Amino acid sequence: MINLLKRILRRDKKTFTKICNVVGLTLNYSKNKNALNVLKAIFEEREYADYFPFYKKVTVVDIGAHYGYFSIFASKNTSADSQIFSIEPSKENFNSLQQNLEDCQIENVKTFQMAIGGENGILDLYTGLSINHSLIENYALLGKEKNTQKVEVKTLEQFIKDNEIEQIDFLKMDCEGAEYAILFNTLSSIFEKINVISMEFHDMKDPDFTGDEIVKKLEENGFEIVKFEYERTGMDLNYGRIVGRRK
Repeated sequence: MINLLKRILRRDKKTFTKICNVVGLTLNYSKNKNALNVLKAIFEEREYADYFPFYKKVTVVDIGAHYGYFSIFASKNTSADSQIFSIEPSKENFNSLQQNLEDCQIENVKTFQMAIGGENGILDLYTGLSINHSLIENYALLGKEKNTQKVEVKTLEQFIKDNEIEQIDFLKMDCEGAEYAILFNTLSSIFEKINVISMEFHDMKDPDFTGDEIVKKLEENGFEIVKFEYERTGMDLNYGRIVGRRK
């Protein structure tokens, strides 16, 4: 068992080093090794590459930035004078996000320790694994122990207003169930400012909160759905990806 674990750790470090060398990242392995699957998804599997505005001067908003891998991807694949807004509510994740941006010498990402949700205020963030923190108390992936952090929450409309954002060329969302509150409380006038929404949606086991309902909301607000797929899972849960492009 010990030898197997050592082989797995060596393989993981080799994969981590390969990705960093290929992309030109200077990430600290010991501080990022627990998020290797996220790193692979962003840079190897190109999870957010569909309809991404490569090499242009754009505005990108990253909701649920985690350790900052997508924000780094966006910075490295757009013009140097692009604006990238990176939003992460968890204190621990946010610290890792800032450290990774500093280590990779990324300068055009503006960071916010807060959450985007359906209302403005201070709410509980329920914490689980670093990739599963959620504003939803009964979110299935939190696990049995439910610790909380108080976090500032703003609606997408308020965030856009506060930061004087005129247009969002690419909106990335991975917010562990909060996507429903965000999108269902967003006005048509705000959707009109967004060119592409690329997001993960999560299983709430509720007919009012499904991928189909998100698709309906986006289509009602002028988006063409160019990707809608469920991902493989070993759990009794459904989740997947949606990409909507303004018609």
